[in-house]
Amino acid sequence: MLRKTGIFLLVTGLIVSVSIAGVAGYHMWDENRAAKAVEQVSRELTERIERNKRAAEEAAARAAAGEAAADTDPASGISDGDYQRIPEDATPLERITFQFGEGVAGSDSTDLIRINGESYIGILNIPSLSLVLPVNNEWSYSRLRDTPCRYSGSLSGSMVICAHDYRSHFGNIHSLSPGDRVTITDARGTAHEYRVELITLIDGTDISGMVNTPYDLTLFTCDADDDTKRLTVRCSRVE
Repeated sequence: MLRKTGIFLLVTGLIVSVSIAGVAGYHMWDENRAAKAVEQVSRELTERIERNKRAAEEAAARAAAGEAAADTDPASGISDGDYQRIPEDATPLERITFQFGEGVAGSDSTDLIRINGESYIGILNIPSLSLVLPVNNEWSYSRLRDTPCRYSGSLSGSMVICAHDYRSHFGNIHSLSPGDRVTITDARGTAHEYRVELITLIDGTDISGMVNTPYDLTLFTCDADDDTKRLTVRCSRVE
């Protein structure tokens, strides 16, 4: 009887150990997957933003000089076959849209860059955490597995951005301090600068408290110690 009990306990212990190892292994795999996802999108998004900014500057310079747009633009990297003729009276933003097709699209007061079927506002940069993250324009649980997402608002007003607590996403925003800088570079290449003002916890069901705020930018994720709370970083715009 004692022998059977010992074998049962041994087998149970092995099953528990394997289960724990499996969960830990999955979390490690998921962390690595999330890190690769943001790295890949960030790289392409950064290149597209730089290209858009350069094209806008060149279009504005040509417009200021009273020159008609050329049929090809070597700096943009667009081949003759991909090029669309740009109307002479097009605005700088319209010129970008003609050059890059669906790469830049309007949405409320912000411009978007589409990559692999997803629309991105721009790049979120938190230097003190060495984070460079793409921000999806629409949030969903599936999108949050890959990148931070706009939860509400816009860059012209008060924006709220959410992300999972992956280390490569918002897992370390609890380490931020008042005065730390945060930058969002939009699709046009314009940098929007913010300063961390407050780090607090908000109840996970308090949607009104999260989005109705006088702060210009809010970042939030799940709290590591209490998953009913949201670790929230409030930021003010740096003029």
